[in-house]
Amino acid sequence: MKKVTRLWFFLLLVKIVLATFIPLFADEAYYWVWSKNLQLSYYDHPGMIAWLFSLGSFLDNIFQACRIPGVILGHFTILIWFLILKDEIREKNYPLYMIGLSLIPLSGMGSLIMTPDLPLLFFWSLSLFAFLSTVKEENKKRLIGYYLLLGGALGLGFCAKYHIVLFPMAAFGYLILEKKLRSVHWKYLGFCLLSFIIFSTPTWLWNFQHDFISFRYQLNHGLGKTTPSLLWPTRYVTDQLLLIFPPILLLAFTKIRGLKSELSWLNYFAWTPIVFFFFTSFKGQVEANWTATAYPAIFSLAFIAAQAKERLRWIKITAIIWLALFSLTLSQLAFHWIPSSSITKKMDEIHQYKPLVAAATKQIPLFTSNYQMASLLSFYVKKPFFKLNSVGRKDFFDYLPGSKPTTKEFYWSANDTTPLPAWAMDAGYEIVDEKTVKESLILYTVRVP
Repeated sequence: MKKVTRLWFFLLLVKIVLATFIPLFADEAYYWVWSKNLQLSYYDHPGMIAWLFSLGSFLDNIFQACRIPGVILGHFTILIWFLILKDEIREKNYPLYMIGLSLIPLSGMGSLIMTPDLPLLFFWSLSLFAFLSTVKEENKKRLIGYYLLLGGALGLGFCAKYHIVLFPMAAFGYLILEKKLRSVHWKYLGFCLLSFIIFSTPTWLWNFQHDFISFRYQLNHGLGKTTPSLLWPTRYVTDQLLLIFPPILLLAFTKIRGLKSELSWLNYFAWTPIVFFFFTSFKGQVEANWTATAYPAIFSLAFIAAQAKERLRWIKITAIIWLALFSLTLSQLAFHWIPSSSITKKMDEIHQYKPLVAAATKQIPLFTSNYQMASLLSFYVKKPFFKLNSVGRKDFFDYLPGSKPTTKEFYWSANDTTPLPAWAMDAGYEIVDEKTVKESLILYTVRVP
């Protein structure tokens, strides 16, 4: 166990160093902006990711070290999974299991990036630990403690990302289909419900105060399309095959004789998110990361099968491939050597908007046409910039008073197809000059004549 403990701390140190120097992605900068405008919840997501950035605010001026509190929280996800399954893994295979969990594209390497998936994964895993403990435990005091922990973890998970609602679906599916409802201590469920209500209160309260706008936005975001497309499920299946990786998928479906019935829960927590979002992909486009909670369970299924079938080389080869892809990603972030494409778009955003920094330091206020530009400029210049109100899709900036200029003249960075919003034209603003900054990115000078 000492070797595993040392490995866990070593991997944490590596993550902290990498997270400190990897440039902030646009979405991360957006959540960082939230942390400078702290709320109980937000239009786009619950508030947990902003709270984590706020904890790291004293590190704002040390490269990207403001990520560190979130990275530490995310790294505990690996420890939770190890504690859940350590009795099912041979001691000599402990290091490989931990390294494998650390290299899974979204829930492993992705834990270097501050998105709502990071705290969601932690609280999902903590909820799973508590849930499995309630099924096995008989001691009354400990049972109450586990039910309180389960409710609290689910409540905080709800404050991280609404996808935590899939946890009860997987849990009850397991209890019903595996005929384990007798193991539920119904008289203690009240403790679980009370704990959930207490710890999820910030999200409920904010939504109640704002006409449940965040709930409605997320429902429309995932299920609001009125013209279905077969391209959505096709893309979804392709994304999942690439992220899970074929050898891991094949191992996860391998039947193992003598596999303990106590491990059947893995199938429910592995495939419930995958199946759920497959069906929703017929109603709307599903983002690849929405199934992140499934990956640790899928990898664990694959690892246990590989261990039983003496196929651990499949795990090792996959881990090497993941590490190579991760190294390639780091090199692209550092040197920007791969020509820009749809694959590298997210990685190239910081390079795309760098030319705006010079304009951002001038006295004339600068507004942008999307939250990505405004957020990255805010982080790297360390002063607030705003997306121009009512331009593009609605987001957090549209609810900030600063998104509407108070001066007679301002800069506006946009592409050549973006018109001024109606309120600006009604106020008499006109575009009086334009300058191409980079490719389709144009810096307009807007003024009231």
